[in-house]
Amino acid sequence: MIDTHSAVKKLQSGGFNEQQAEVLVFVVNDLSNQTVTKAELSSELGKVSTELKAEIQEVRNELKAEIQDVRNELKAEIQGVRNELKLEIQRVRNEIQEVRSDIQSLSQNFSTNMRWMFFMFATMVTLFIAPVVSNIIKFW
Repeated sequence: MIDTHSAVKKLQSGGFNEQQAEVLVFVVNDLSNQTVTKAELSSELGKVSTELKAEIQEVRNELKAEIQDVRNELKAEIQGVRNELKLEIQRVRNEIQEVRSDIQSLSQNFSTNMRWMFFMFATMVTLFIAPVVSNIIKFW
């Protein structure tokens, strides 16, 4: 704190008039009352630094939680897709098995039909062509 009366007297003895000296002392006194000390500034910076660190940590924690939520959602979606693919693969396998069964059945039917046709052909040859050949042989 400044002794304002003494400061005004010193300024007057140095050539300032009374009004100039009072205004100057008032301004200097006001500035000295507003001056922040290095310790106060350091303390305030420490508080701000602590607050910022706390806020940064809070944001980190929030981000970690959000990242974990996204990971969990992705894992669930991936599992759902896997399950759908497994079902689709099983459905395709079942269809393939049905087609194989159909092919096997058609193959067996074809084989049976071919045997029947061969039998019918042999029968026709025996019944119709054999007597004709026999008659031709008799004529010679």
